[in-house]
Amino acid sequence: MPSHAQRRSQESVTVSGSVFEKGSKIPLEFATVILKPLDSDRVYGGIADAKGRFEIEIPSGSYSIRVEFFSFQTIVRESIEIESDLVLPPFFMEEDTETLEEVEIVAERSSMEVRLDRKIFNVGADLTVKGATASDVLDNVPSVTVDADGVVSLRGNENVRILINGKPSGLIGINDTEALRQFPADAIEKVEVITSPSARYDAEGTAGILNIILRKEKASGFNGIATLNLGYPEEYGLSTSLNYRLKTINFFTNLGYSNRDSPGNASNQTQYFSDDAAYAFTDENRIYTRERENWNLNFGLEYNLSDKTSVTLSVLFRDSDQNQISENVTDGYTEDRELVNTMLRVQDEDEKDRVNQYSFNFFHRFNDKGHELNFDAQLQDNSETESSFITNEETYPQEIPMPSEIVISDETQKRV
Repeated sequence: MPSHAQRRSQESVTVSGSVFEKGSKIPLEFATVILKPLDSDRVYGGIADAKGRFEIEIPSGSYSIRVEFFSFQTIVRESIEIESDLVLPPFFMEEDTETLEEVEIVAERSSMEVRLDRKIFNVGADLTVKGATASDVLDNVPSVTVDADGVVSLRGNENVRILINGKPSGLIGINDTEALRQFPADAIEKVEVITSPSARYDAEGTAGILNIILRKEKASGFNGIATLNLGYPEEYGLSTSLNYRLKTINFFTNLGYSNRDSPGNASNQTQYFSDDAAYAFTDENRIYTRERENWNLNFGLEYNLSDKTSVTLSVLFRDSDQNQISENVTDGYTEDRELVNTMLRVQDEDEKDRVNQYSFNFFHRFNDKGHELNFDAQLQDNSETESSFITNEETYPQEIPMPSEIVISDETQKRV
């Protein structure tokens, strides 16, 4: 089939032929045939039809011929004199095995897998958590809810135990709320919801266990990822994950920082029907501001004793500082809605959370599928200090200072 329509002259000739796959002799439809004059930059070409045949009209002269087809080796014929119509011998093309190294077929798993003792939520299949935090991931898991304060509950029960890779982690510590809001979702591979824990888990968390499985970096050499988060009201954070893998040893580190302000308000209206009540109605309005600053550092190394045996050492530090100021104004009214009394309560609360964790892991996989030996040793030291200064004052009908309160709570936890 001609690709250039031109006026025939005494010097015009027709070149035709056919193109096949060498092994099967199947015609190669859409194979490209190019003829280039040796004394000109002009190019003539044609495309093979369903039977592998082509036909090109060109001026007579000396030509080079190229036959091309995707993923096949190009055939070149140099210095061919074409003075009259010419039928070329068939071209048999061979596959170019160096063009494509391999073809990888990737099957996307469903976002939820149901097994006998657990449900597995695959984070990689859910695009809605990109750029989010671990708290957002859990909020997307069926039967798991995360409220506005970051408290996690399973089927309505807040007594949930949260694990990282099947074991307690300093990333969670005593206060798991802020740790989950800081941890990037991109580092999570899947979340296991275990409502009937087996004997391998400690008897904690009456509602069940949420096991967060982190991604394992398998690429060789140096690689990493950095995530920057900005938001309004004022919120910003940075998290990085770096990895340097050699043949038998792997160095890794994770660093995260976040700072966020969370202003808010709440109101409550109450009516009392008892004759002994001080007021018939009360209106309560609360305004609060929260500022949270968190950072965590985790680093370690993994040494592969063999293809089936590895030893991992890691160290983790986490620091969290929070401040919350709330102003609570309560107005008391009579049945006729006449203002009787106004009380002001101001609470200034500081909270500091520190975590140090040292971990050792030995892993060996046996030849039998599913049989493995996993030994973990962990030393964890957590501390949390809360201090609150509370002032009370009557502002109507007259200003009368009330007794103030100071509350200090110091909690420590050592775990081996």
